[in-house]
Amino acid sequence: MKANKYELGLIYILLLKPELLKTLQVKPEYLEDAKLSNILRAFIKKTNESKDFSVVDLADGEPFDVNDLAAIISDEESIVLNPEKDYVPIQKQVIKLYKQRETKQLANKTLNLNQNPESYKSELDRILAIDYQDDQEYLTYNGMLETIEDEQQIIKLKCFPKLDNALQLVRNDLLVIGAKSGLGKTSFMLNIMNSLMKDYNCIYINLEMSPSTLLKRMVAIKSGVKYASIKKPKTAEESDLINAGIYSIADSRVTLINGANTIEQIEDVLKVTKTKKHTIMFIDHLGLIQNKGKSLYERTTLNAQAIRTLSLKYGVTMIVASQLNRDSVKSEEPDLTSFKDSGEVENSARKAIVLYANDPKDVVNLNPVINVKIVKNDTGRMRTVPMKFEKEKQIFEEI
Repeated sequence: MKANKYELGLIYILLLKPELLKTLQVKPEYLEDAKLSNILRAFIKKTNESKDFSVVDLADGEPFDVNDLAAIISDEESIVLNPEKDYVPIQKQVIKLYKQRETKQLANKTLNLNQNPESYKSELDRILAIDYQDDQEYLTYNGMLETIEDEQQIIKLKCFPKLDNALQLVRNDLLVIGAKSGLGKTSFMLNIMNSLMKDYNCIYINLEMSPSTLLKRMVAIKSGVKYASIKKPKTAEESDLINAGIYSIADSRVTLINGANTIEQIEDVLKVTKTKKHTIMFIDHLGLIQNKGKSLYERTTLNAQAIRTLSLKYGVTMIVASQLNRDSVKSEEPDLTSFKDSGEVENSARKAIVLYANDPKDVVNLNPVINVKIVKNDTGRMRTVPMKFEKEKQIFEEI
């Protein structure tokens, strides 16, 4: 089989300019031609052993001879006029062809041997992850100024001006919101989303309640109508407000995902997200995401780390709910250590908020005062903002 011109060209360039080997990203196994693969392997080996060697030394003790190298240099297919210019494109092409061959072989293997789907996915992910890494872009003066002064990096919580002023939420943040059961952490997240859904692409991962219950809460917050009346409005005015709320939510194009309870499923949602708007993902809640950890502590740690990685990988802002541990129930003012089996939550989160009742006896009332306390903030201030929680309408309002 005749070697393809890209593999020949790559070896030809390295024979002319061995110093380019230090930036080589193609591995010997990427080459289809066995002899060229051996030559490249020898090239790497000799370079690691000594920076000063000749072409004759290159063939010493290897499964090819000097004539093989001479044939490459004289082969018309391998002639490259500008090694510096063509070095990177040739590497990219070699990698592309390698990935095509590997993908085809994997598909044939799967068809013939009925390969396990998980094994297939793992191998396919390995192949797809292979790529040429272009040179890094260095920081420039103008680029730094533009990023620092870019007001669009700030995410404004218009519904909560006091909290917004202190929190200073920015794009790609991971904000964790903690509260014990029954204190309204889901409703609080929905209030935040209600404020943001018009200007951002909002995705809500619902792991805790029925879609009907969640949607009725969203409509109650948007319309200002009591939750109990959403399904059966008592007046024509309520009916009009509910319909207006539903139209407004639909117009905002919010994505509601029910049951994506693994990191892989959550990432699959982000992979297919295509929008010009910045994406903000809400996850309710952290403890319900499955993972390989043996204990809840380990799972929570792995989930927190993975969600932070996803926020950076896909350039999205993550707002995640989490329960607080039992000790926090007895505490008058929970802190960062109060997150349930917190693990890496306190380390991975860029910002963290805890909700707790201003007066524990007031929780049973329809309009309790809930303190919203910032317990971690990497770009803003620490502050406690008291809010009235109208349970019947699911609305939080700053006092």
